[in-house]
Amino acid sequence: MGIIVRLNQQRTDCPPKSDFTTPKNHYITFCQINNAIPLYLQAWWLDAVCADGSWDVCLAYDDAEQIEGVLVYYFTQKKGFFSAIQMPVLTPHAGVWMRGMDDFMPRQHEVYEYKQRILEKLIAQLPETVLYQQNLHYSLTDCQPFYRHGFKAETHYSYILEDINDLETVYDNMSDSTRRDIRKAEKDLVFGFCDDFEVFIQMVNKINLKQKVELNFDVEVFEKLDKQLTVKGLRKMYIAFDTEGVPHSAIYIVYDSTSAHYLFGVSDSEKQGGGATSLLLWQAIQDASNSGLDLFDFEGGMHSNEAFIFQNLNAIQKPFFKITKARNRFYELFLCQHVD
Repeated sequence: MGIIVRLNQQRTDCPPKSDFTTPKNHYITFCQINNAIPLYLQAWWLDAVCADGSWDVCLAYDDAEQIEGVLVYYFTQKKGFFSAIQMPVLTPHAGVWMRGMDDFMPRQHEVYEYKQRILEKLIAQLPETVLYQQNLHYSLTDCQPFYRHGFKAETHYSYILEDINDLETVYDNMSDSTRRDIRKAEKDLVFGFCDDFEVFIQMVNKINLKQKVELNFDVEVFEKLDKQLTVKGLRKMYIAFDTEGVPHSAIYIVYDSTSAHYLFGVSDSEKQGGGATSLLLWQAIQDASNSGLDLFDFEGGMHSNEAFIFQNLNAIQKPFFKITKARNRFYELFLCQHVD
């Protein structure tokens, strides 16, 4: 589970910590009354995706016992007995939220001090584990508190499209080859929004079976999350297939109040020239723009095929940190390969 830092200007008070038996109970109530909490940090999201372990939370409080910082984590047992904090499935990043400083306009050094002070409070509460490995959201550029506590960091990359309200400009800024692929796919493929989760998974399984790959998570977990997202109206599924019914691509998009997020997708590698994935992403970008959203987050891009598609859609590259802390070198080498 990674890190999101959003200094939101809206403050919604919650009953003080003395009214709750555990930090987790306090945080669940906090999520229910505070619409500033990011999607991947919501208690209902974590309940759905943390099926093979349990999630918990570290909380930082101000003098009035109000929550000013949050660090959510997913705790599990690796190989049955190695304790680990890791990313839950279907969750690109999550972790830290900080309350905005809305009482005054701070100077830059005060912003640094504020963020570091809260991070220090949160990191100090983390339980001891054999392995800690999370993705930090790209908005967190200051890892100094983590370094001071013995964490290692390596740079990874994600991609975003900003200002998607101007669809003509978004389309014009794509690479020439991507626009050609989209036009060709529009003529050759049947594509669009799918509202049936079972149909969507059937398409995904057909594509994966052909390529002899398997999903790296339990479909039941995905279905549980999908039910939550469906009730809340926060997801769309898209599929593309040819006239013979052979699926070429399928993508799953989730939403928060300002952004669309590419959560999951599969495509037939033998049919990449058909532009099916680019076509579906372009359709999703248009739908997000027409819904009044400002940003499209591709939530990844370390795999060369994905990065190539995102780059040709003119997405902006965003570096983020993957942080790791292991009890010793053996655990780092032995367990990390089973975490991603």
